[in-house]
Amino acid sequence: MGAQHAAQLGTVMTPATEAYAERMMQEFQRRGEVITDSAAVASQLEPDEVIERLLTTNGLQPLVMRLLDAAAHTDSTRKLRMLRMILGQAISNRSRRLDEDILIMATLDDLEPAHLRVLEALDEHVASGPPQQRGTSEP
Repeated sequence: MGAQHAAQLGTVMTPATEAYAERMMQEFQRRGEVITDSAAVASQLEPDEVIERLLTTNGLQPLVMRLLDAAAHTDSTRKLRMLRMILGQAISNRSRRLDEDILIMATLDDLEPAHLRVLEALDEHVASGPPQQRGTSEP
């Protein structure tokens, strides 16, 4: 009886498994596109150049592996965009700081959506300029 039940279960599960696998592939493709397109913007390179640098630049493999791992742990487009900034800077023409980039990426991977909102709020606050002195005068 065990083989018969397994065959019946397989018949029922196959469409669901195929649909799930298709959905996973679509999601991986979406994440890859967000990262590649955003890294192109951050590095000021074309998407094809981003891929070329990722494939040919020595030392980037640990960073790329960390990025892929972090991207697999989130469905947050906000976090994917932040990850791309790190990747974009790493493949740009700036001096290489891969250990620092990997550390930043690992830290970002551990952040939750609320933490990301706080970071964005701080960034917006800094971008708006120095705070005004209220009710005080400088000597």
